[in-house]
Amino acid sequence: MQTPTHLLLRTLLPEHTVTRLSPDGVRAQTADGSDVTVWWFRTAQQARTVVTALEMLHGKQAIPSLRGADIAGTITQRPAVVVDSPIGTPLTQCIDRMTTPQRHALGRQLGHLVADIHQHPASHYGPLAAPGFHSHAALLRARIAEAGNRLVAEKILDRSRCDGLTAVIGSTINDDSAHACLIHGAIGPESIWVDRTGQQVTISAFTQWNSAFGGRPAAEHVRLADVCADDAYFALRIGYGEVYDERSQRPIDQHRERSLLPERLTWMFSRAAHAATQAQTDEAHRLLTVLQRWCDAIHTSPYPTEEE
Repeated sequence: MQTPTHLLLRTLLPEHTVTRLSPDGVRAQTADGSDVTVWWFRTAQQARTVVTALEMLHGKQAIPSLRGADIAGTITQRPAVVVDSPIGTPLTQCIDRMTTPQRHALGRQLGHLVADIHQHPASHYGPLAAPGFHSHAALLRARIAEAGNRLVAEKILDRSRCDGLTAVIGSTINDDSAHACLIHGAIGPESIWVDRTGQQVTISAFTQWNSAFGGRPAAEHVRLADVCADDAYFALRIGYGEVYDERSQRPIDQHRERSLLPERLTWMFSRAAHAATQAQTDEAHRLLTVLQRWCDAIHTSPYPTEEE
Protein backbone atom coordinates (compact mmCIF):
# COMPACT_ATOMS: atom_id res chain seq x y z
CA MET A 1 0.00 0.00 0.00
CA GLN A 2 1.27 3.46 -0.93
CA THR A 3 1.77 5.42 2.29
CA PRO A 4 2.41 9.18 2.65
CA THR A 5 6.02 8.35 3.51
CA HIS A 6 6.45 6.30 0.31
CA LEU A 7 4.99 9.17 -1.73
CA LEU A 8 7.15 11.76 -0.01
CA LEU A 9 10.39 9.83 -0.43
CA ARG A 10 9.64 8.85 -4.01
CA THR A 11 9.19 12.55 -4.80
CA LEU A 12 12.07 14.00 -2.78
CA LEU A 13 14.53 11.12 -3.29
CA PRO A 14 13.56 9.61 -6.65
CA GLU A 15 16.81 7.70 -6.98
CA HIS A 16 16.11 5.76 -3.77
CA THR A 17 13.64 2.86 -3.59
CA VAL A 18 12.12 2.25 -0.17
CA THR A 19 12.62 -1.38 0.87
CA ARG A 20 11.60 -1.17 4.51
CA LEU A 21 9.39 1.21 6.46
CA SER A 22 8.90 1.41 10.21
CA PRO A 23 5.33 0.81 11.45
CA ASP A 24 4.94 4.47 12.41
CA GLY A 25 5.99 5.61 8.92
CA VAL A 26 8.86 7.71 10.27
CA ARG A 27 11.98 5.71 9.40
CA ALA A 28 12.78 4.08 6.07
CA GLN A 29 15.55 2.03 4.53
CA THR A 30 16.28 2.14 0.81
CA ALA A 31 17.71 -0.32 -1.69
CA ASP A 32 21.14 1.32 -1.64
CA GLY A 33 21.42 0.93 2.15
CA SER A 34 20.44 4.47 3.11
CA ASP A 35 18.55 4.95 6.36
CA VAL A 36 16.41 8.07 6.47
CA THR A 37 13.92 9.56 8.90
CA VAL A 38 10.91 11.72 8.10
CA TRP A 39 10.00 14.49 10.52
CA TRP A 40 6.34 15.49 10.06
CA PHE A 41 5.08 18.91 11.19
CA ARG A 42 1.80 20.68 11.77
CA THR A 43 2.85 23.95 10.11
CA ALA A 44 5.09 25.15 7.31
CA GLN A 45 6.82 27.49 9.76
CA GLN A 46 7.99 24.54 11.84
CA ALA A 47 9.42 22.79 8.79
CA ARG A 48 11.06 25.99 7.56
CA THR A 49 12.64 26.50 10.99
CA VAL A 50 14.17 23.03 10.88
CA VAL A 51 15.54 23.49 7.37
CA THR A 52 17.01 26.89 8.25
CA ALA A 53 18.73 25.55 11.37
CA LEU A 54 20.13 22.42 9.68
CA GLU A 55 21.43 24.45 6.74
CA MET A 56 23.16 26.85 9.14
CA LEU A 57 24.89 23.92 10.86
CA HIS A 58 25.57 21.72 7.82
CA GLY A 59 28.51 19.38 8.39
CA LYS A 60 28.79 20.00 12.11
CA GLN A 61 29.10 17.14 14.59
CA ALA A 62 25.80 15.63 15.82
CA ILE A 63 23.77 17.62 13.30
CA PRO A 64 21.49 15.44 11.12
CA SER A 65 22.17 15.73 7.41
CA LEU A 66 19.28 17.27 5.49
CA ARG A 67 18.15 15.05 2.61
CA GLY A 68 15.08 16.92 1.42
CA ALA A 69 12.04 18.89 2.51
CA ASP A 70 8.45 19.64 1.56
CA ILE A 71 8.00 22.81 3.60
CA ALA A 72 4.61 23.72 2.19
CA GLY A 73 3.22 20.18 2.44
CA THR A 74 2.31 20.06 -1.24
CA ILE A 75 3.20 16.36 -1.65
CA THR A 76 1.20 14.78 1.17
CA GLN A 77 -0.67 17.77 2.61
CA ARG A 78 1.68 17.76 5.61
CA PRO A 79 4.97 19.70 5.89
CA ALA A 80 7.88 17.31 6.21
CA VAL A 81 11.68 17.21 6.43
CA VAL A 82 13.83 14.18 5.54
CA VAL A 83 17.18 13.60 7.28
CA ASP A 84 19.69 10.82 7.67
CA SER A 85 18.45 8.71 10.56
CA PRO A 86 20.17 9.38 13.89
CA ILE A 87 22.28 6.57 15.30
CA GLY A 88 21.47 5.07 18.68
CA THR A 89 18.58 6.01 20.95
CA PRO A 90 17.26 9.08 22.77
CA LEU A 91 19.06 9.70 26.06
CA THR A 92 15.88 9.12 28.05
CA GLN A 93 15.97 5.44 27.05
CA CYS A 94 19.46 4.73 28.40
CA ILE A 95 20.28 7.25 31.16
CA ASP A 96 19.37 4.70 33.87
CA ARG A 97 21.98 2.28 32.52
CA MET A 98 24.80 4.82 32.55
CA THR A 99 27.29 5.23 35.37
CA THR A 100 27.88 8.60 37.04
CA PRO A 101 31.26 9.06 35.27
CA GLN A 102 29.59 8.28 31.92
CA ARG A 103 26.85 10.84 32.62
CA HIS A 104 29.43 13.47 33.55
CA ALA A 105 31.49 12.76 30.43
CA LEU A 106 28.35 12.96 28.29
CA GLY A 107 27.52 16.31 29.87
CA ARG A 108 30.96 17.59 28.93
CA GLN A 109 30.35 16.48 25.33
CA LEU A 110 27.02 18.26 25.46
CA GLY A 111 28.60 21.49 26.67
CA HIS A 112 31.11 21.40 23.83
CA LEU A 113 28.53 20.68 21.12
CA VAL A 114 26.01 23.25 22.36
CA ALA A 115 28.74 25.89 22.54
CA ASP A 116 29.48 25.11 18.88
CA ILE A 117 25.82 25.62 17.98
CA HIS A 118 25.80 28.98 19.76
CA GLN A 119 28.78 30.14 17.70
CA HIS A 120 26.45 30.55 14.72
CA PRO A 121 24.81 33.99 14.47
CA ALA A 122 21.10 34.29 13.78
CA SER A 123 19.74 37.10 11.62
CA HIS A 124 17.43 38.34 14.38
CA TYR A 125 16.01 37.56 17.81
CA GLY A 126 12.97 35.29 17.85
CA PRO A 127 11.72 32.46 15.60
CA LEU A 128 14.04 31.69 12.67
CA ALA A 129 11.21 31.48 10.13
CA ALA A 130 9.23 34.55 11.21
CA PRO A 131 9.80 38.28 11.75
CA GLY A 132 11.76 38.86 14.92
CA PHE A 133 13.06 41.46 17.33
CA HIS A 134 16.00 43.87 17.27
CA SER A 135 17.31 42.99 20.73
CA HIS A 136 17.35 40.34 23.40
CA ALA A 137 15.49 42.65 25.77
CA ALA A 138 12.72 43.18 23.21
CA LEU A 139 12.34 39.40 22.76
CA LEU A 140 12.09 38.79 26.51
CA ARG A 141 9.57 41.57 27.02
CA ALA A 142 7.43 40.20 24.17
CA ARG A 143 7.49 36.71 25.73
CA ILE A 144 6.57 38.14 29.14
CA ALA A 145 3.68 40.15 27.69
CA GLU A 146 2.36 37.17 25.73
CA ALA A 147 2.46 34.91 28.79
CA GLY A 148 0.76 37.52 30.95
CA ASN A 149 -2.03 38.07 28.45
CA ARG A 150 -2.68 34.32 28.21
CA LEU A 151 -2.82 33.96 32.00
CA VAL A 152 -5.30 36.81 32.27
CA ALA A 153 -7.40 35.42 29.42
CA GLU A 154 -7.51 32.02 31.15
CA LYS A 155 -8.53 33.79 34.40
CA ILE A 156 -5.51 32.45 36.27
CA LEU A 157 -4.34 36.00 37.06
CA ASP A 158 -6.17 39.27 37.29
CA ARG A 159 -4.66 42.20 35.41
CA SER A 160 -3.32 43.92 38.54
CA ARG A 161 -1.35 40.90 39.76
CA CYS A 162 -0.17 40.17 36.21
CA ASP A 163 1.15 43.71 35.84
CA GLY A 164 2.97 43.40 39.16
CA LEU A 165 4.73 40.19 38.13
CA THR A 166 5.65 41.44 34.68
CA ALA A 167 7.10 44.64 36.16
CA VAL A 168 9.40 42.72 38.50
CA ILE A 169 10.46 40.23 35.83
CA GLY A 170 11.11 43.09 33.42
CA SER A 171 13.29 44.86 36.00
CA THR A 172 15.81 41.99 35.83
CA ILE A 173 16.40 42.38 32.08
CA ASN A 174 19.70 43.87 30.99
CA ASP A 175 19.83 45.56 27.59
CA ASP A 176 22.49 43.22 26.17
CA SER A 177 23.72 44.58 22.84
CA ALA A 178 25.11 41.24 21.66
CA HIS A 179 24.01 39.85 18.30
CA ALA A 180 21.53 36.97 18.34
CA CYS A 181 22.95 33.46 18.10
CA LEU A 182 21.32 30.19 17.09
CA ILE A 183 19.50 28.50 19.98
CA HIS A 184 18.25 24.93 19.61
CA GLY A 185 15.37 25.59 21.99
CA ALA A 186 14.47 22.00 22.88
CA ILE A 187 17.65 20.23 23.99
CA GLY A 188 16.77 17.55 26.49
CA PRO A 189 16.57 13.80 27.13
CA GLU A 190 14.23 13.22 24.15
CA SER A 191 16.21 15.24 21.62
CA ILE A 192 19.73 14.14 22.59
CA TRP A 193 20.52 10.88 20.79
CA VAL A 194 23.40 8.77 22.06
CA ASP A 195 25.36 5.85 20.69
CA ARG A 196 26.95 3.26 22.98
CA THR A 197 30.04 1.26 22.04
CA GLY A 198 31.17 -0.78 25.02
CA GLN A 199 31.71 1.68 27.87
CA GLN A 200 31.94 4.64 25.49
CA VAL A 201 28.82 6.80 25.19
CA THR A 202 28.76 9.59 22.59
CA ILE A 203 26.19 12.09 21.42
CA SER A 204 25.25 11.09 17.88
CA ALA A 205 22.56 13.64 17.02
CA PHE A 206 20.28 16.43 18.14
CA THR A 207 16.68 16.22 16.96
CA GLN A 208 13.54 18.39 17.47
CA TRP A 209 14.86 21.48 15.69
CA ASN A 210 11.43 23.02 15.14
CA SER A 211 11.85 25.13 18.30
CA ALA A 212 15.10 26.77 17.12
CA PHE A 213 15.30 30.55 17.38
CA GLY A 214 17.63 33.51 17.62
CA GLY A 215 18.46 34.35 21.22
CA ARG A 216 21.18 34.24 23.86
CA PRO A 217 22.70 31.13 25.51
CA ALA A 218 20.98 31.69 28.88
CA ALA A 219 17.70 30.55 27.29
CA GLU A 220 19.26 27.18 26.42
CA HIS A 221 20.85 26.81 29.86
CA VAL A 222 17.60 27.50 31.73
CA ARG A 223 15.47 25.16 29.66
CA LEU A 224 18.05 22.37 29.78
CA ALA A 225 18.30 22.62 33.57
CA ASP A 226 14.52 22.45 33.82
CA VAL A 227 13.96 19.41 31.59
CA CYS A 228 16.98 17.64 33.12
CA ALA A 229 16.06 18.45 36.71
CA ASP A 230 15.80 14.77 37.72
CA ASP A 231 18.64 13.46 39.90
CA ALA A 232 19.61 11.05 37.12
CA TYR A 233 20.88 14.03 35.11
CA PHE A 234 22.82 15.74 37.91
CA ALA A 235 26.28 14.66 36.70
CA LEU A 236 25.32 15.55 33.12
CA ARG A 237 24.30 19.08 34.18
CA ILE A 238 27.60 19.52 36.02
CA GLY A 239 29.66 18.39 33.02
CA TYR A 240 27.65 20.59 30.68
CA GLY A 241 28.20 23.70 32.78
CA GLU A 242 31.90 23.04 33.23
CA VAL A 243 32.71 22.82 29.55
CA TYR A 244 30.29 25.48 28.37
CA ASP A 245 31.75 28.04 30.77
CA GLU A 246 35.27 27.08 29.63
CA ARG A 247 34.24 27.73 26.04
CA SER A 248 32.33 30.98 26.62
CA GLN A 249 34.20 34.28 26.60
CA ARG A 250 31.27 36.35 27.93
CA PRO A 251 30.30 36.04 31.61
CA ILE A 252 26.70 36.98 30.75
CA ASP A 253 26.47 33.84 28.58
CA GLN A 254 27.79 31.53 31.30
CA HIS A 255 26.07 29.62 34.13
CA ARG A 256 25.84 32.53 36.53
CA GLU A 257 22.59 33.10 38.37
CA ARG A 258 22.68 36.82 37.65
CA SER A 259 22.85 36.06 33.95
CA LEU A 260 20.24 33.30 34.03
CA LEU A 261 17.69 35.14 36.17
CA PRO A 262 15.76 37.03 33.42
CA GLU A 263 15.47 33.88 31.30
CA ARG A 264 14.62 31.74 34.33
CA LEU A 265 11.72 33.99 35.37
CA THR A 266 10.49 34.42 31.80
CA TRP A 267 10.62 30.66 31.23
CA MET A 268 8.66 30.00 34.43
CA PHE A 269 6.04 32.61 33.47
CA SER A 270 5.73 31.10 29.99
CA ARG A 271 5.40 27.58 31.41
CA ALA A 272 2.59 28.75 33.68
CA ALA A 273 0.80 30.29 30.69
CA HIS A 274 1.20 27.09 28.68
CA ALA A 275 -0.15 25.02 31.56
CA ALA A 276 -3.16 27.34 31.80
CA THR A 277 -3.99 26.98 28.12
CA GLN A 278 -3.77 23.18 28.49
CA ALA A 279 -6.32 23.30 31.35
CA GLN A 280 -3.58 22.31 33.82
CA THR A 281 -4.78 24.84 36.37
CA ASP A 282 -3.03 23.33 39.40
CA GLU A 283 0.33 23.32 37.59
CA ALA A 284 -0.15 26.92 36.48
CA HIS A 285 -0.85 28.00 40.06
CA ARG A 286 2.12 25.99 41.37
CA LEU A 287 4.50 27.69 38.95
CA LEU A 288 3.09 31.12 39.72
CA THR A 289 3.51 30.51 43.45
CA VAL A 290 7.20 29.76 42.92
CA LEU A 291 7.52 32.74 40.60
CA GLN A 292 5.84 35.03 43.13
CA ARG A 293 8.40 34.02 45.76
CA TRP A 294 11.21 34.92 43.38
CA CYS A 295 9.61 38.24 42.55
CA ASP A 296 8.97 39.06 46.21
CA ALA A 297 12.63 38.42 46.99
CA ILE A 298 13.76 40.56 44.05
CA HIS A 299 11.38 43.38 45.02
CA THR A 300 12.76 43.33 48.58
CA SER A 301 16.41 43.06 47.55
CA PRO A 302 16.89 43.79 43.82
CA TYR A 303 19.34 41.52 42.06
CA PRO A 304 22.45 43.42 40.95
CA THR A 305 23.21 43.55 37.26
CA GLU A 306 26.25 41.83 35.79
CA GLU A 307 28.01 45.16 35.51
CA GLU A 308 27.48 45.90 39.21
